[in-house]
Amino acid sequence: PAITLAPSEDSEELMLSLRELSSFDWVIFTSVNGVAAFQKAMAAQNIPVAVLAERRIAAIGPATAKELERLGATPTIVPKEYVSEALPELLGDVHGKRVLLPRADIARKMLPIELKRRGADVTEIAMYHILPNDTPEVVAQLKAFDQNKTPDYLTFTSSSAVRGFHKLLEASGKESWFSTVPIVSIGPITAKTVEEYGVCSQIVAQSYTTDGILNAITACEEGR
Repeated sequence: PAITLAPSEDSEELMLSLRELSSFDWVIFTSVNGVAAFQKAMAAQNIPVAVLAERRIAAIGPATAKELERLGATPTIVPKEYVSEALPELLGDVHGKRVLLPRADIARKMLPIELKRRGADVTEIAMYHILPNDTPEVVAQLKAFDQNKTPDYLTFTSSSAVRGFHKLLEASGKESWFSTVPIVSIGPITAKTVEEYGVCSQIVAQSYTTDGILNAITACEEGR
């Protein structure tokens, strides 16, 4: 793995948000990890999932929605386009509404900024930290990769994975992979992060899911 997740400490803001969960008009989840971390925090405070299920919930992506449904908290809104940019318009009039946004510590600021611009009272909670998985063991694994071979593709499912893996490549002396190995990104946001490293040509999945990545690779192979 290019990145690793570390739980955030239970902040005073998190504890207050959990106690006041029933007062939020919307709870927005942008990833499966955010759902899992929030559910764990609720369980630690003996707050039943039913309290969350009574809120209006928005989820980015089918995997996030499926995890919520598994817990018994079916989302009200799941944008057809699996990016945060698609959400504000779907929420409708949020002026004066309380919105809870539990997610990663380094998540993009576009969503809370836009919701605040529309008049929402937004509470952001960092549920977990995303860290590069640059342990000596992982770096050693990359260094041991057959010098005469390169991967057929590099696949990325998030911007943090791009940054984490590039750091690993630098540490292992294989940063040339970014310019020599075909890259497949899960969506436009991840693709934009790849471009930050000077990559001009890459494949972007049409459906922003892991199945979309597989379909993109299959189409590429069939087109050869």
